[in-house]
Amino acid sequence: MVSSRKKHNVVVLERPGYGWSEQTNRERTVENIVVEDRKALSLAGFSPPYILAAHSIGGFEANAYAASYPDEVAGVILIDSLSPGAWLELHTPHTQGLVSRLFPLIRPTGVLRFIGTFFPDYIEKSSQGRANNYLFVDPSLKEMDKIHIMHNYMNRMTLKEGELSRTNAQTVQNLGFPSNVHLESIIAFAPKDIPNYTQILQLQNAWVSQSAKGELHKLEGEHSIYHYYPDEVCEIIEKVFNDLKK
Repeated sequence: MVSSRKKHNVVVLERPGYGWSEQTNRERTVENIVVEDRKALSLAGFSPPYILAAHSIGGFEANAYAASYPDEVAGVILIDSLSPGAWLELHTPHTQGLVSRLFPLIRPTGVLRFIGTFFPDYIEKSSQGRANNYLFVDPSLKEMDKIHIMHNYMNRMTLKEGELSRTNAQTVQNLGFPSNVHLESIIAFAPKDIPNYTQILQLQNAWVSQSAKGELHKLEGEHSIYHYYPDEVCEIIEKVFNDLKK
């Protein structure tokens, strides 16, 4: 999806299993995801260099893209992406429960639509909890968010990414981040509620410091921090664009 803005073209890459994208049988390794991202941008008619803005576990693919093709990436913005070091040291190894494994099979039966019809609060709260009660979201996008939850919740792609998260974290840790690529990292924290807060900050700083132009930003809020500080997030992204003009 492309959004034509006053200053920049914004391209939204929906990986297989996200948004309206189809699923794939390709393994969900970070190397495969980077190949898919690169091909999608090329087929859509866009040419590098790119500025990559990645949320959550998407930070792994943004790092891998920049490390694998540094001449194609002018800058990276990580939006509450836990560093590979923190993921490996502090994150519990990912295992899928029986219900999670069965979900891709029972989805076509309409179970989630049934839940959404008779227990609408389930879908509502699932969305609101991440989106700051939709404070900055247009009504039509609220409904779209619910549709995407019912369409994608615990699908095969997201489950596979979860299963390979430690493998992908190790791959990114081994690749490192190229020192000549601008890196801005935004982390969402309410320090009193986050175990190992100090250690996480140290590991995040270690990630960011690999870039000669790296900076860490702390914003208090939930994981989808762009729903809490949209202007601040946009300003940080704009900072990378301005830096490239110098």
